[in-house]
Amino acid sequence: MYMEHKVEKDVATIWPPAHFNISAHRSFRESCKMLMEQVEVGVLIVDFRNVDYIDSSVLGSLIYIKELFEKKDGVIKIANAQGTVKEIFKIAAFNEIFEMT
Repeated sequence: MYMEHKVEKDVATIWPPAHFNISAHRSFRESCKMLMEQVEVGVLIVDFRNVDYIDSSVLGSLIYIKELFEKKDGVIKIANAQGTVKEIFKIAAFNEIFEMT
């Protein structure tokens, strides 16, 4: 099952579910891999606009996808993280690992 996404030119955006945890991380990984293989995406934006909960599996999945994407000279960005999710990213130093908008 793939997550909601869109592709415009070389930019893909993916929207994880509001409760983004271990039960959704496999779908997230599969969706990101599909986007990398299906089109010539240079930028992947993970839009956390609707996400209000993440667990450690999400952090691991983001690192995994970042490594895969960088092998193809791609860039991954985290967008619209808010509240607790934004604080978790900050505590985990994701603001130093990812471009966050």
